[in-house]
Amino acid sequence: MNTPHLHLLLNHVPTVGTVIAFGLFLLSFVRKDDGLKRVSLEVFYIIALLTLPAYLSGVGTQMALDQIVGQLATDREERRRHRVLGQHLEHRLGDTRCRAVVEREADGAGGHPRHPGCSTNPPG
Repeated sequence: MNTPHLHLLLNHVPTVGTVIAFGLFLLSFVRKDDGLKRVSLEVFYIIALLTLPAYLSGVGTQMALDQIVGQLATDREERRRHRVLGQHLEHRLGDTRCRAVVEREADGAGGHPRHPGCSTNPPG
């Protein structure tokens, strides 16, 4: 278990624990039970103590996430370069296809039926 996992695990303790402690605290007023009131205050204290590790593990988690974000930025740039290269190659392939259709039409074989726009400008 690394720091981000520990932080995610401990991060839920204050939220869920506070709801439980508050519920016990309200129940102690409804029942007018001083023992339950004392238990609910002890639960609040324990939750406060468990909040400290959640808070302190956040620094290590932030450092780990910064490394991941830096890697994602590098991956994003690499994907952009591949996309630009793919678009360039797609345009070159389209140009080659149009030239082939035009040359075929110039030879008298006729243009490609699905790409009539390519056969309008014969070479030369």
